[in-house]
Amino acid sequence: MAAPNSHIRMIVLPWFPQDSLFDPALRLLDSKSQAAVTRFYRKEDQWRTLLGRHLTIHVLHEQGAQGELRFEKAARGKPYLAHPPMNPPILFNVSHDNNLITLGYSRPPLDGQYRIGVDCMKLAIRTDETPRMFVEVISDQLTPGERDSLLGPMSDAQRIERAFIIWTIKEAFIKAIGEGMAFDLQQIDCRLDQGEVWMHGAPSPEWEFRLRAVEISGSGEKERYAVASCEWVGQGGRVIFEDAASESLEVMTGDDLLRRIGLEAPAHGPGLEVTLGRLKWLV
Repeated sequence: MAAPNSHIRMIVLPWFPQDSLFDPALRLLDSKSQAAVTRFYRKEDQWRTLLGRHLTIHVLHEQGAQGELRFEKAARGKPYLAHPPMNPPILFNVSHDNNLITLGYSRPPLDGQYRIGVDCMKLAIRTDETPRMFVEVISDQLTPGERDSLLGPMSDAQRIERAFIIWTIKEAFIKAIGEGMAFDLQQIDCRLDQGEVWMHGAPSPEWEFRLRAVEISGSGEKERYAVASCEWVGQGGRVIFEDAASESLEVMTGDDLLRRIGLEAPAHGPGLEVTLGRLKWLV
């Protein structure tokens, strides 16, 4: 089976949109989506959820979904488009962390199976932790080989980047299969020196993983993120470290998205810079 034509959309948030735009944007959503947004206490979390849902709706309309969209959740809580029916279906998944929102989507002929997952994480640990301490904290989710690979001789920056590469791969996979954190993450074995990810003790060529680095600078210090996508391809899957931008990737700000859905958001100010690059595994 050929690899599905997957795409990534990202929203960068060096600043959040004006508060005056929140309620108008919220009113454009259906009641279930509004409830999903407002259940968060912090305004920043509400904005991330709001923009993630609008990004999903915007892309689904671009891909041919007509009229009002209705979302439902699968047994394990993964959302999917329930109406209108699409053939082939549109597969999608959203992730957000700090100042980055990521949407992965695809239209493979998979008879309605939802097999795409994305995860993004800021490459930073708590100020009271060392990189080795961080590895120990997450070690119960790592295989012995992963743990050994993270505790070998390398710089602190390399150790942090490698740890988050492994973590985002695992998260993207469990989001692709819709299992959530009940899945035993030690069953996912990232053998990235060989460019492979094993599942349940065996190679998994039916899955393809793509990894990117995203660096954001705007209103504050530079932030670097790891972004992983996981997609069922049937056969010939591999781990791909993307070099930079591609036709399958688009980056916008929250204000850009709000303008696309018809709200009068200002153009972003000077100084915003988004750099897409390669995550480094091999030294």
